[in-house]
Amino acid sequence: MAQYSSPPVVEVVCEFRFSSKTEWNDTLADRFHKAVQETFPERDRIVERQFEFTVTQDNSQSKNGKRERPVFLTQDRRMFIQFGERIVSIHCLKPYPSWEKFRPIIEQIYKVLSEATEIKGIDRIGLLYVDKIEIPGTEIDLTEYFKFRPVIEGYKPESFVNFLVGVDLPCAGQRDLCRLQLTRAVAEREGYSTFLLTTDYFLRKRQGIPPAGAMVWLEEAHSAIKDIFKNCITERLEQLFNGEV
Repeated sequence: MAQYSSPPVVEVVCEFRFSSKTEWNDTLADRFHKAVQETFPERDRIVERQFEFTVTQDNSQSKNGKRERPVFLTQDRRMFIQFGERIVSIHCLKPYPSWEKFRPIIEQIYKVLSEATEIKGIDRIGLLYVDKIEIPGTEIDLTEYFKFRPVIEGYKPESFVNFLVGVDLPCAGQRDLCRLQLTRAVAEREGYSTFLLTTDYFLRKRQGIPPAGAMVWLEEAHSAIKDIFKNCITERLEQLFNGEV
């Protein structure tokens, strides 16, 4: 993302999903946490509820269960790792420090994981940016701030009460997909209008890149997200991010 004095980023997520051939045992989470404990000293958990319903010719039965997913956090809890079965995601909350500071942390985590188990394939890798955009005023002319927006002939943009627009953009020669969404959100500040712009860039095909190419892919993904974001907003909105209006 471009460097703004007041960046709108509220969360960035980098997620890896590994192939079923990648060995994943019960000791991996503890070994992984020990290696990253200096940066992520805190530990928590997420409890996932599971529901299984089986139907046969003679009868049907249901089974409830739960699975715990470890979470490793920085001391200020603004950055954390969710560690699931062959799924690892790194989350960075506001204030976003910059890609130049977040990327090395992702690289460190991926390196530690690669040393803890042999990654034999990547089913999915994704980079997600969530931007919360707050604009002064309650009746906003979207054309002044967004190039990516809903358009309906005969209706003024400021008359839209709620909306959700989205598009899937093929990238990198169809190898990747960028899912772009813009929606109006509940305003937390009086006299402001709030919008959420979500940019979800991910690998389109399973094992579309080798495990050794993950960091190169991430750099390309970030570059594409940066360009797409700038093409979605106007110069006036950029000025707002920089406190110029």
